[in-house]
Amino acid sequence: MTTPAGTYTLYVGFWPGGEGKRLKITGGGNDGADRARLGTIEIK
Repeated sequence: MTTPAGTYTLYVGFWPGGEGKRLKITGGGNDGADRARLGTIEIK
């Protein structure tokens, strides 16, 4: 495994495919890059 141990934040965004950009998030929390925080995962 090449991923170091630690806690990682997971984000999700919607992409229409092709050369398009991610669909905009217009409400709720996001990271400023049109991705919503999904949660965290711990790798041991």
